[in-house]
Amino acid sequence: MNLRVRLIHFFIDTLVYFFIALSILTLNNNTVRIELLKPILLVFYFINYFLFEFFLGKTPGKYFTRVQVADYKTFHNPNIWQVLIRTMGRMIPLYFLSYFITGKGLHDHISNTFLIQTNQKNEKTK
Repeated sequence: MNLRVRLIHFFIDTLVYFFIALSILTLNNNTVRIELLKPILLVFYFINYFLFEFFLGKTPGKYFTRVQVADYKTFHNPNIWQVLIRTMGRMIPLYFLSYFITGKGLHDHISNTFLIQTNQKNEKTK
């Protein structure tokens, strides 16, 4: 997947996260101390990516561009461990620099996953 498409994923997924995080902050209404909000939002960031990619194989950004996450060897949906490792890989500071070096995200490398194009019926294609 090229860098432009990856940036579209990042932008859309960040907007979705931003609006959900904004809702959490608005609904907070000072019931949670401000120091605890950062860890709560960080955990939510992790859960957000994990749940989307484990259950749907894609995030909202990937849905928009009709791609999904697949196991590198089988081309099937990744298993729970691959999705967990992939999601944890996003937490590595400056992980995005790997795109400029290898053209592939560090989270893809360490989880043995990649993105594949899908058709409109949500079926995998080569």
